[in-house]
Amino acid sequence: HAIGDVAITLPSCAGLRNRFPAARIDFATGREAQALPASTNLFDDVIGVDVRGSRWFRLGRILILGVRLAFRRYELVIDLQRNWMSRLLRRMSLSAAWSEFDRYAPRPAGERVEQAFRSAGVGSGAIAALPIRSELLQRGRELLETKGWNGREKLVLLNPAGLWETRNWPMSNYMEFSRRWMDREPVKFVLLGTDRIREKSAQLEEVLGKSILNLVGETSLDEALAVLQHCSLVLTEDSGLMHMAWTSGIPTLALFGSSRHDWSTPLGEHT
Repeated sequence: HAIGDVAITLPSCAGLRNRFPAARIDFATGREAQALPASTNLFDDVIGVDVRGSRWFRLGRILILGVRLAFRRYELVIDLQRNWMSRLLRRMSLSAAWSEFDRYAPRPAGERVEQAFRSAGVGSGAIAALPIRSELLQRGRELLETKGWNGREKLVLLNPAGLWETRNWPMSNYMEFSRRWMDREPVKFVLLGTDRIREKSAQLEEVLGKSILNLVGETSLDEALAVLQHCSLVLTEDSGLMHMAWTSGIPTLALFGSSRHDWSTPLGEHT
């Protein structure tokens, strides 16, 4: 249900839709990440459930959702989380067949997601492009233009959003990286995310001035995904936005600190 975890599942879901264009495919996730799968054309229904609160409150919500899912009579359920809530939902759905995500193998999460699809007999074996809704793509372009993008300059996203200090690259490095790029060609640097990185975004804006397009705190989750689609490169710490970038097929340079890169590393030749 975390944003990054949801993003990692989407390329395999796109492969599933490509293989079975006429099938009904629904996606259940935490409400805070619901906008991410809903921003694509992959699903017939995106079901959000509140996964906050005490264990008893979450259990009540899962039981209610499980009854709803049972009435839909799914032929297949793929559990892409494999915690107590998702396993309970899978059992309550009474589906004819199921598979589940391997939480512990020392392999990238993207590979383990695809393995869950292959175990169910519906894996494509390839990362498919995400079909972002056209009106959302236009909204992303409009947001960038309101900040001063002329539609021609190259866009590079800077994402100093690692959750802990051990995952943070020094701000002086971001500034030096940006200055060197500006010496080579016209470029705008995009900042996205929540208020958690507002202080860092202000530091970058103070140093880089009009080269910064600062959208921190000004986009919804699906709008952030749409803005990403217009970027040529993403320089990012280990975060949800990192996974949103590489799963979109955008060239992504991911910076890892004191964390398990074998679980989180992005896939593909563009990373």
